[in-house]
Amino acid sequence: MTSRPIRDLVKRNLAGFPALTHAARFCYVALLNARLEAGAALRYVAERAASAGRARPVWEAALPLQPVRRVRLPVEARFLQPVSLLAFCRDRGLICGAGGDALYLPPATLAASPLRDLQTNYPKGCGIKISRATGGVDQPYMTGRPGRYMARRMSYPHSKQLLTYNVLHAAGLAPRLYDLVEVETPDGTLRVCYVVEHVTAAALEENDCTRVVTQLRDLETQGLLKLISAAGWSGVDFQKPDCNGNLIRSVAHQRPLYVDIHNFTLPGHQLYLSETWREAATFAPEPPVLTDDARAFYARLLDNEIARSAEAAAMADASLRLLDEAHVSLADRVAVHWGCVHPLDSAEALRRGARWLHAFRDKAALPSAERLLLALGCTRFSLAPMPAADRDAAVALPPFLSAIGRSDTLLHYRSGPEETGWQHEALALPWKYMLFEHPAQTGDFQARLDALAARLPVRLVGSREVLCEASPVGHVALIERTSR
Repeated sequence: MTSRPIRDLVKRNLAGFPALTHAARFCYVALLNARLEAGAALRYVAERAASAGRARPVWEAALPLQPVRRVRLPVEARFLQPVSLLAFCRDRGLICGAGGDALYLPPATLAASPLRDLQTNYPKGCGIKISRATGGVDQPYMTGRPGRYMARRMSYPHSKQLLTYNVLHAAGLAPRLYDLVEVETPDGTLRVCYVVEHVTAAALEENDCTRVVTQLRDLETQGLLKLISAAGWSGVDFQKPDCNGNLIRSVAHQRPLYVDIHNFTLPGHQLYLSETWREAATFAPEPPVLTDDARAFYARLLDNEIARSAEAAAMADASLRLLDEAHVSLADRVAVHWGCVHPLDSAEALRRGARWLHAFRDKAALPSAERLLLALGCTRFSLAPMPAADRDAAVALPPFLSAIGRSDTLLHYRSGPEETGWQHEALALPWKYMLFEHPAQTGDFQARLDALAARLPVRLVGSREVLCEASPVGHVALIERTSR
């Protein structure tokens, strides 16, 4: 707006007049904010006019796929107020990052705070970003202040910020987001916390800022990303050397990561969803085992046909009925997937409320499955390659899942087309219930149950023969492990 030499000249001439200096600074800031708001308002009006008459994309109403997790903690609402939280950390010599919209507690600080219980459900070494503003996930992340009221209006609420995190993480530009949690205090006050991968910093390299900003601008050029900051790419958040403190070189990833993802929206997410689905489908030749209603939902969401198999739909219906009859729900359980389980089946487990999903897959299919789950707005998951035949699969579980134990875990075991017996690596996993899907072509169903009972103390809760057009296509069984 005004060049630095001119500003410096004005400061020198007003140096002996404090009141005039204050008035000049006030006017300058007010004019700058007015300019920023006017520019943002023009862009907002232009975007609304361009989108007038267009149908709302399916993904905007449907995503993120996984339900929001709400945690009730016995802490006073005032403890989560920024002033109180900063004072708590300062008095104890704990590190706390303070931004304009959120506070960040690194792992050590989180472990020493009353919020420490949040760590138990996520991978080791996570931190949390705590929103400065109260309210649930439907509230804006940005706090309103002069110069960015319009940007706040254009920005995503917390629930959609999750998608921005996921897209930028998949692009290698942001840390992993593990969850979006509504923390509720005893008086009913809500505050949103982002459970994130903590980034241990190394020294930035000379071209790190240029490299990351170029990658972000490339995503905008491709139509996937849009910057809504009133200051645009010339703002301090994209300038050398460290993007106003938002750029950190990760020791673990050995690359720079941009940690303030909240100034972006995703106008191209529908196309991105379709592309990630097509990529994942190439590694999953068998159709997903979904009910017809679920298959139609994903077809609309992904804007692609989802291969329909009458046998798979019948198997999915039978599995759901079996769980319902036994009053066994996925809600708030850990789901472990083993065998030929399609990525959309894993997504469906999270949509139905699983607390965490861990899936074993062929190594070649892992990257595309991860990108699809991230694009669908899933964060509470981990993936691992199928373990070697002589290795205990439980070793491949994230440590925090091993600590949860069997009582909260449901193992989804689907026999493969060439499988002739139980894979002992899967049976070594901690599980309370097993949902066993056995296609007809994989051998004798009762023999498989007898072989399992000979190896483990189990109880058959229920089973069904699956029929498709009056012909048997397989069996499903719900099995309970009866001892620790």
